[in-house]
Amino acid sequence: MRKLSKQDFIDIIGFTFGDEEHTGYTVLKARRKADFEHFGIALVKGETEYCTWQFHICDERGTCMKWGHWCDSEEEALADYEVRV
Repeated sequence: MRKLSKQDFIDIIGFTFGDEEHTGYTVLKARRKADFEHFGIALVKGETEYCTWQFHICDERGTCMKWGHWCDSEEEALADYEVRV
């Protein structure tokens, strides 16, 4: 795991990703997590929901997203995003 750079944030915003369980998620906003150089928080829109996920850069695997908070509305997700950063 390495420190997040300005370029990492440029690269992740607008990125669409997924895994076996979660597909079609697009990053709307991303910011470094307060007091952590290696972790960020992303505001993400799925096909039918919004969520926030913590992320970091895995040198060998790209961006790793973890600890998602699923929200009932965009407003709820924005509020959660602000609390998490």
